Amino acid sequence: MIMLFASPLVTPVSNAKEGAQFKDIDLLDYTKEFDGAKIGLEQTNCDIELKIFNATVENFSKNIKGGLPVGMHFTGHGEKKSKSKDVKEDSLIWEKQDASAHWIDKKSL
Repeated sequence: MIMLFASPLVTPVSNAKEGAQFKDIDLLDYTKEFDGAKIGLEQTNCDIELKIFNATVENFSKNIKGGLPVGMHFTGHGEKKSKSKDVKEDSLIWEKQDASAHWIDKKSL
């Protein structure tokens, strides 16, 4: 089982005025959620390998080589399709290596 978390610090703003090109994103408390999931997995008495990592495309690709996991849990933000926000598809917000937002739509995932 893999558990991914994403709490990017900033997201680009396409209609920003000069100088302000990013906006802050609310931080998430994912550690409490993951601790609860670990306890739940232990209570199943099944031998399930658990990998927890930051939700970047690179980390995801590296961790699914050799086969898809038994399950996947994502903790993070999402965005609905919106012309005003320049979000072309319903998307999860993962992270880039620099901790900025990276939208992943269901087709790409």
